[in-house]
Amino acid sequence: MARIIPGYPGNLLVSAMAASFILLMTLYNFNPPVITHALTTEKVIALTVDDGPDPMYSPEIVRILDRYGINATFFVVGEQVEKYPQIVKMEAEAGNEIGNHSYTHNNLDCLKHLDVREEIISTNDIICKYTGQNVNWFRPPRRRHHRSVVREAKLQGLDTILWTSVVETKRARDPEEMAGLVIEQAHPGGIILLHDSRLDRSKTLEALPMIIEGLHKEGYRFVTLSELFGRRNRGI
Repeated sequence: MARIIPGYPGNLLVSAMAASFILLMTLYNFNPPVITHALTTEKVIALTVDDGPDPMYSPEIVRILDRYGINATFFVVGEQVEKYPQIVKMEAEAGNEIGNHSYTHNNLDCLKHLDVREEIISTNDIICKYTGQNVNWFRPPRRRHHRSVVREAKLQGLDTILWTSVVETKRARDPEEMAGLVIEQAHPGGIILLHDSRLDRSKTLEALPMIIEGLHKEGYRFVTLSELFGRRNRGI
């Protein structure tokens, strides 16, 4: 066994190695939670919109939200924001919150650690550049959330969040059924997921007003995620 001699320079190396080992073990065992809903009895619910911005659907969703005087949280893809920065600016200026949905929308579970970090950091920077918002939330593409991805998001200051109900589902064949299922599944602190890109979202646009009106009749109030969890979404 190596003997540590007081005052010997090698002691510094041993101490540094020990500190590095402790740090690595701490990070390895650091497992932040994946959030699906808020614990509350108040009839509040959050709308979240994934995959944009998209010039065909995103502006119309913003107009629908504005018509009803409510806001949502838009989980944007970094490369999409770079294509359509004016749309994400419009979303933010209308009072909506912007969340991080990665830069490429790839399955992050299949990427190397440094690539995952770049996906998250670059999208945070892009969102801040075009909206002035600090980002609070990360939603992993395709619901792939290995603990290493969740951990990296947390290290970048983001909580990973999923949802409790989805507007677009194989169980619903038309907008009326889509709205009906979401209203049926609603509960205090719930999180609704809908999409504004990648596929034909015309049925989503038809279902959204029915969802809003139906939940209003049930006594629900719509909030952003940061409002749902009592956080302040600070600008720079």
